[in-house]
This record gives sequence, structure tokens and C-alpha cells, in this order.
Amino acid sequence: MPPNLPAETRRPEREPIPDRQPEVPRPGRETLPNEERERLKTEVLKEIERSHQRERLRETPPAAAPSAPSLNKSPTLEAIEDVLAEDLEAVYFRLEPVAQRRFKQHGEQTAREIETILLDTKQRVERKMKRILQLIIDWLKLLPGVSRFFITQDAKIKTERVMAINRDDDRPNSN
Repeated sequence: MPPNLPAETRRPEREPIPDRQPEVPRPGRETLPNEERERLKTEVLKEIERSHQRERLRETPPAAAPSAPSLNKSPTLEAIEDVLAEDLEAVYFRLEPVAQRRFKQHGEQTAREIETILLDTKQRVERKMKRILQLIIDWLKLLPGVSRFFITQDAKIKTERVMAINRDDDRPNSN
């Protein structure tokens, strides 16, 4: 501060702060043995997990009753859904419940669209494959944190398997 100010307005000189102050035990705080500390820690973590589960249950709306068309699935549609679900169980179960519902609904819609494309006899096979591939890619993009290269590769494999289902259905029955 400038020396020409009156003494009443000057700040008092500060004492230097030592580098490290000795630890003073806080009143009311006692040290616990490691076993007791671990037991309390696990109890707290369990309680936190339970509260998160309660919050998730409150956030999720009640499941809607399945519609009539989903009960009467054609064998082709069931086979398409099986192909689409292959190798995705681990990824699916890591999703949040809301994301799981969205992924499942979008997958069922994709399977119905693929079935419609396969039943269309006016389209050429190449065009069908392109449309099916794009539908599967769009569906797989709903998965968070999955590489686009994996998505493309998996979609191509699933498209080939779906087309194989269609070829199997087109063959006449040999009874």
C-alpha cells in the first residue's frame, strides 16, 4: 500500500503461511479399523446402487401390451429377427433400459421392413440387398460406442444371411 495513506486505512502486515501445518485431529472424528471401513464402504455402495435402481424404475414407463400383429409372426419374420439379433446379446444387455427398448422396437420395425422388401417380387436382387443393408446399418447405428467399420461389416454379414433366408423360402417344397 502507498505509505502516504493514514494508518487507519492500511492493512496490517500478514504473517507468512508455513509450508505445511501439522495435522490436528478433528473433534468427533475417529479412525476406523480397515475391516470396519471396508464394511461401511460396501454398505454405502449397495445403498447407492439401490437408489439408482429405484430412480430407473420411476423413469421407465410401464411396458405396453404386445400388439396383435407381433403375436402372429410369420416364420420368415422370426428368421429375420433371429439373424438380426445374432452376436448382439452382450452389447444389448449393456444398454440402459430405455435404450434397450428403443433398440428393440427399431429392430422389430427393421425386420418388418426387410420382410416387406423380400416379399416384393418386382425388385431386382441387387436393389433389395442395398435397401436391406442400409436398413440394418441405420439400426446398428443406434448402438453407442460401436465402430462404424464393425457396423458396416456386421450389416453386410446379416444382409447375406437374410438373403439366404429368402433363397431358402423361394425353393419349392420337396414333399
